[in-house]
Amino acid sequence: MDKQRRKLLFRLQDSHTSVMPWLKTESEFYDLCSRCNACMNACETHIIELNQFSYPVINFKKGQGECTFCYACANACELPLFLPQHERPWLQVAQINANCLSLRQVECRSCNDVCDEQAIKFLPQVGGHQIFLQQDKCTGCGACINTCPVEAISVVKVQHYFQEENHGF
Repeated sequence: MDKQRRKLLFRLQDSHTSVMPWLKTESEFYDLCSRCNACMNACETHIIELNQFSYPVINFKKGQGECTFCYACANACELPLFLPQHERPWLQVAQINANCLSLRQVECRSCNDVCDEQAIKFLPQVGGHQIFLQQDKCTGCGACINTCPVEAISVVKVQHYFQEENHGF
């Protein structure tokens, strides 16, 4: 991969976008994707959009705001860019940022209400509750992003998936 292509890869994402789920590799995706829009048209939650370079990306602020892991995007692609559906879709999890209302002692549990995996917990503490994200349970679906009233949640890449751990919940 040349230097120009690498620069492009680092500029493609902002805090609300993510690469496509089940990609074998990002570099292979950007090298081979024909930008035919088949994945975007197949998305049942309408969260796929084209970035400034016309590559499809997931935007959790668009459509229904979450990936349901239906695999329609991968099925629609004619190129061998995607892993099988039984694999983990991506190496990303939610991240709670400092402007979270709960971290400022304001009662808000909108992220917890939409998290099907119950990865976001509120632990009792003196004066209220402390928000806690169980990264090993987070699928990176993005449902919590669009519901946050102060945009305190983003999706970040992780190096590996977490082993099943017992956090006492």
